[in-house]
Amino acid sequence: MTTRKFPELYMGLVILSLVIGGCKDKIAPLNSKKSLAADFKKKVAIRSSIRKKAYDEKDNLPPDTRKLSSEIRELILQFQESHNSAQVSDSIIDAEGSSLSTSPAIFDSSRSKVLVYLSINKTPDSLSHLKTKLARLGIDFPPIDTGLTQFVVLVPIDKLDTITHFPEISYIRFVNPPARMTDSDDRNLGRAEIQSNTAEFIWGKDAIGTGVKVGVISDDCGSSGDHTLQRSLTNNYLSAAPTILNAVALTHQTTNTHEGLGMLEIVHKNAPGSQLYFASAGNSSTDMCNSIRALAGSGCKVITEDMFFYDDPFFEDGDIARTINSVVSNYNVTYIPAAGNTAHKVFSFTIDPQEVMLLGQTRFVHHADGHTCPRTLTLRPLQWATIVLQWDDQFDRAMNDYDVVLINTTNSNDVVFLDNPQQSIIKNNEVLVSNKPLELKTIYNSETNAK
Repeated sequence: MTTRKFPELYMGLVILSLVIGGCKDKIAPLNSKKSLAADFKKKVAIRSSIRKKAYDEKDNLPPDTRKLSSEIRELILQFQESHNSAQVSDSIIDAEGSSLSTSPAIFDSSRSKVLVYLSINKTPDSLSHLKTKLARLGIDFPPIDTGLTQFVVLVPIDKLDTITHFPEISYIRFVNPPARMTDSDDRNLGRAEIQSNTAEFIWGKDAIGTGVKVGVISDDCGSSGDHTLQRSLTNNYLSAAPTILNAVALTHQTTNTHEGLGMLEIVHKNAPGSQLYFASAGNSSTDMCNSIRALAGSGCKVITEDMFFYDDPFFEDGDIARTINSVVSNYNVTYIPAAGNTAHKVFSFTIDPQEVMLLGQTRFVHHADGHTCPRTLTLRPLQWATIVLQWDDQFDRAMNDYDVVLINTTNSNDVVFLDNPQQSIIKNNEVLVSNKPLELKTIYNSETNAK
């Protein structure tokens, strides 16, 4: 038995699942459940060889390539093989070559560019130098915000490999779309749940929020030309249209859910004297931070939202948490985030590795007891599950590398890997590669039987 020392790392595993019939955050517009399943099946065979090549190369990657998440590496390999951006863009939906897989990615309307996070080695000149280099490639760099740890950039697929070699960039990964924490949109139920009727009893009928600006952050508020907002005004669910700030187009959704509009109606029911503001959560944590600051800067003293970002740090504050802390301190804001009610889908444990044979190789695998960490996951037909694994390394300087392997119990060749390279590279106190202690993937059962 080989002896190997492992650091005592505390880990968090989140498994959030839903059925496609009730899902509005689709990755690509497809006409029906049947066409969605057929689309996944069609890509299984052609993607398997690419996926295996990317996985086999993981442990021997050169430093620059270690900046890339596994999905980005797969996308580059696909582009190099196909030289067809449309095929590449579509095929990322099933990058594993498995009937249990999908990799969320946000493409532009031409499907030749992909939205990515760039982590930057910040020096006095690095941001300006990088902006100049990207401009030469026709890539727009967002306004520089030194308070953020990463930047969102729309990059042509055929330029991904080129920017990997820029020393100013320490990590590149897909922007993973946020999720909404939905609940009942019954206005009266919301009133009872937060006990605003009790507030009226204590402070009287005049406690209606007069003079208070309340900001809501969600996906949209019915202002997309489909007259939903107007119906709320006509039915007196709202007395006036909200002031809309930072209206970011949501490229990861095919339909608007008007979740923000439902939240605004609940706020109005509970505090009809308040002035309502809305800002879009957008597609990334950067968009979310911009919306929080926009609402606070406009005088909102209460801000609430229903968004969940899968790639937010579990064990330390990330960009969103730091932005919230900033507006609470500097603008005296009361911030009410989404609770989520997902405790039964979150598992926390200390890594307990054991040496076993897995997929034909000797590997160190966490000894799961079934309680602190699940050993099996069942997906019903046409059901999604998003799996997130994090551990308590510093979030932008992971020094330990852990993967998640999902094996179909009825077909051992049907395997899904969550296998980003995570070991950062630091020389002379300079961070050359800043990998994150994060594995994230959305999987999907395209078959007619449960898996």
